[in-house]
Amino acid sequence: DKALATDASVICIDLEDAVAPSDKASARAAAVAAIGPRTAIRINGVRTRAGLADLLALGDAPSPPPLVLVPMVESADE
Repeated sequence: DKALATDASVICIDLEDAVAPSDKASARAAAVAAIGPRTAIRINGVRTRAGLADLLALGDAPSPPPLVLVPMVESADE
């Protein structure tokens, strides 16, 4: 909420490094609920369970975020 109250053109919600493993599910749900026109979501690596869960949650979201950041990319396929 604090970030959205600023004049920043984009805010980024980090689901990877900023979230402890035990908090991933609740952080994911909060991130999906916070999606808006200025919201970027940094997901977990796509080769991890958490990353796959992030992608599924974003796919089920009422509207997708305008930007998804994918960390730890290891190949062009990812």
